[in-house]
Amino acid sequence: MLQQLPIKALFIVPSLRRAGAETQVVNLVNRLDANQIEKHLLVFEKEIDQLDRLDQDCVRFHHVLRTRRWFDWNLILMISHVINVEKIDVIHCSSPFTAFWGWLASKYSVNKPPVIAAIHTTISRGLKEELQNRFIYQWILRRCDAIVFVCMRQREYWLKKYHFLEGNSEVIYNGIDTDHFEPIAFIDEGRLFRKIHEIPYDATVLTCIAGFRPEKGQKILVDAYAMIDRKDTFVVFAGDGQTRQAIQDQVTAYGIGDRVCFIGEVADVRPVLASTNLLILPSTAVETFSMAMLEALSMEIPVLASDIGGMSEAVIEGSTGSLFQPGNTENLACKINSLTSDLCSLQLMGKNGRKLVLSQFREDQMVSEMAALLRRIVYTKSLTIPRIDAT
Repeated sequence: MLQQLPIKALFIVPSLRRAGAETQVVNLVNRLDANQIEKHLLVFEKEIDQLDRLDQDCVRFHHVLRTRRWFDWNLILMISHVINVEKIDVIHCSSPFTAFWGWLASKYSVNKPPVIAAIHTTISRGLKEELQNRFIYQWILRRCDAIVFVCMRQREYWLKKYHFLEGNSEVIYNGIDTDHFEPIAFIDEGRLFRKIHEIPYDATVLTCIAGFRPEKGQKILVDAYAMIDRKDTFVVFAGDGQTRQAIQDQVTAYGIGDRVCFIGEVADVRPVLASTNLLILPSTAVETFSMAMLEALSMEIPVLASDIGGMSEAVIEGSTGSLFQPGNTENLACKINSLTSDLCSLQLMGKNGRKLVLSQFREDQMVSEMAALLRRIVYTKSLTIPRIDAT
C-alpha cells in the first residue's frame, strides 16, 4: 500500500503582531504534524513580532506586503503565485478579511484550492466593520468550503445574522499548551516580577493582558479601579498600542500611578501571570474566546471578563471566575471588590480553571480537530475537481 503524501496547507494571517488570533495561528501551524501536512504561513502586513515563535524548520514562511489600503490586485497575484508554485491543496484564512484575499487568490490560481475561513471575532468594533461584514465579507463566506468558529456562543451569534453558515460551519475551540503554561514552574519568576516592579509580596495583583485599543476596555478598568480605593490592590497592564498614552494620562489624573504598572509588550506572559491574583479582560467588542483567558486559567489564575462572545464557556461564574456586563464600570468595580475580598476563593477558582482547560481546551485537541478538517476538505474537493499541474 502506497504511503499517502502530505497535504499542502497555506495559512494566511494579516500580521504576526502579539495578539490572540495571531498567537493561535502560530501555535496551530507549529503543532500540526509535518509528516501529514506540509505547512505554509503567509503574512501580508508589516508586523511580524511573533516570527521568532514560528518553527521555520517545519513551516515555510511567506511575507508579501500589501501596498494599497483597500483593493490591492497585486496582493491577490502574489498570494496566487505562492499557491501555484507551492501546489497548495487547501487555504486556511484567519478572518473574513483574510478570506477575502485568500478566496480571490484561490480563484485566480491554477488548481483553485478550497478555502477555510476561521472567525475569531463576535461583536463588531463599530458600524464600519458591521457594514463590511454585511455587504462584502458575507458573500465571500458563502463561497468558502468551511467556516470555523472558536466557541459555541460565537457560532450561535453569527448564525442568527447569517443563516447560510449553518450547513458548512463547525466549532473548533481555541486550545492552550497546558505543559507550557504550568503554574508550579513559575512561582519564583512571579515573585521576582513583583520585586522588580516594586509590588509588595502580599498585595493583590489585577492584570490585564491586551493590546491598547478602544475595544479592549482598559479605560473601563481604570475607571472601576479608581472607584474601589483599595491600597493593597495593584493593577498591571501588559501590552502596547494606540490608546496606551491616553490610559496612562487617565491613571495620572486619578492619582493612582503608584499602584498601576505599564510593562509594555512581553514575549513571555508566564512570569506576569505567576505574579497575578486575578486576570481582568474588560473588552467591549471583538473578544470571543480569549487566548489570554486560557493562558491564565491554565496557570491557575481566575478570570474576570466581560460577558461577551464565548467567554462564559470557560469563565464559569463562581467556579473559574466571574463575568460582568460589558462596558458597565460600576458592575466591574463591584465584582473586583467582591472577588478580591476572599483570596482563598480566588485560589480555588484558579485550580478549577486549570482542571477545565485540561479537560476541554487543550492545544492537542484543537490541532487534531483542525488537521481532520483540513484532510476532509481536501478529500471532498478532490472528488469533484481533478488536480492540474501548474508546471
